Amino acid sequence: MKVSEVLAQNRKHRTEGNSVSKDDVVALERTLGIRLIDDHRQFLLLGGLDDLRFAQNLLSPDEVVCARTYVSSDLVPFADDGTGDVFCWRQTDSHGHEILRWNHETGKSEEYCDSFVKCLKMWRF
Repeated sequence: MKVSEVLAQNRKHRTEGNSVSKDDVVALERTLGIRLIDDHRQFLLLGGLDDLRFAQNLLSPDEVVCARTYVSSDLVPFADDGTGDVFCWRQTDSHGHEILRWNHETGKSEEYCDSFVKCLKMWRF
């Protein structure tokens, strides 16, 4: 399944427009010094942050930059669980496999899911 298919499952629970522009994504990548994995990039560009049907808090570009200050330098955060733990992908993993959950109490991460899209599917309600 693709990001676009996950987002298409329930269009009526989305705000109008897209709160993230291509310029926002390019600025985020420039700030991080990396290119986002394709699924994360597509999620932002297709208006994923405007979808109201996810159980986790998906991070805006500004929130990604802020959250990155707390996690290991090789991790790129994209969501949080509302209790301080952050979901990330490894910047060395260009395919977006191995999504990790970074524990804010221990400062350690553990494998959570094997792809960005699978996380979106699990969190969809």
